[in-house]
Amino acid sequence: MINLPYKERFVITQVFLNHNNHYASGVHLGVDLVGLEDKSVYAIEDGLVVFVGYNSAFGNTVVIEQSDNLYCRYSHLHSISVKNGQSVSGGKTMIGVEGKTGNVYGSQDPRHLDLRISQLPYHSNNINVYRNPCEYLGFPNELNYVVIPGGLNMTKITNLIMYKSEIDKRAGDYLADHLNCKIIEIDLLPSEVVDEVFENVYVIGSPEKPVSKAVNIYGEDRYETCQKVIDFINRSNK
Repeated sequence: MINLPYKERFVITQVFLNHNNHYASGVHLGVDLVGLEDKSVYAIEDGLVVFVGYNSAFGNTVVIEQSDNLYCRYSHLHSISVKNGQSVSGGKTMIGVEGKTGNVYGSQDPRHLDLRISQLPYHSNNINVYRNPCEYLGFPNELNYVVIPGGLNMTKITNLIMYKSEIDKRAGDYLADHLNCKIIEIDLLPSEVVDEVFENVYVIGSPEKPVSKAVNIYGEDRYETCQKVIDFINRSNK
C-alpha cells in the first residue's frame, strides 16, 4: 500500500519535470515538498534501505528499494533516522526530517524534501527511468498545491509567526510559544500558500506584508521589537 511521506499537510514547491537549465537533464526529476505542520518524513512503501549517505548535490539522502521493485530517493534531509540494510514499513517508519543539505538550488523553499521514484538505485539523468511522484502518490503535479493526508476538507491552521532575520527570531520564538504555533522565515512559503492555509499571520521585526492580513510587530531595533511582542502578548491575555 502506498502512503504519503508526511502525516500532516504539505505543499509542492517544485513540480516533476520542471524545466531548468541548472539540471544536467534539463528538468527536475523529482518533486520538492515542504511540510506545513510537521517536518518528519516517512517511508511511502514497504522496503529495504539500500543507501544512507551524503553528497554535495543531494545532501543527506536515503534510498529505499520498495516492495514494488521501484527505488525511492529521499534527499536534502536535515537528519536521518534509518540505517543501511534496515527494513521499513510504508507510512510507519520515519526516514528523517526535511532539510536543506546539499545543493538546494531551484526550490522556492531551501528547506524541503526532494522525493524521486526511479527504476534505478542510483541517480541518472535518463528521464525515462523516473516515475512522476505526484501521480504515483495520487495528487496533482501542481506548483503550490497543498496536500491534505486523509483527503479531509482543509481547515486553516490558526496562527503562523514569520520573521525577517535571525536577530528577530528570539522575539518571534517567544510569541510562537505563547500562541503554540509554527515560526518560519518570511520567505519560506509562497504568499498564496500562507494566505490559503493560515488564519492569522504575524510578522516579527519587519513592516513587510507577505499577505494582506499579516499583523506586523516591529520597532526601531530588536529591543523595541521584543518589547512590542511582550506588549502584544499582555494585551492578548486580558
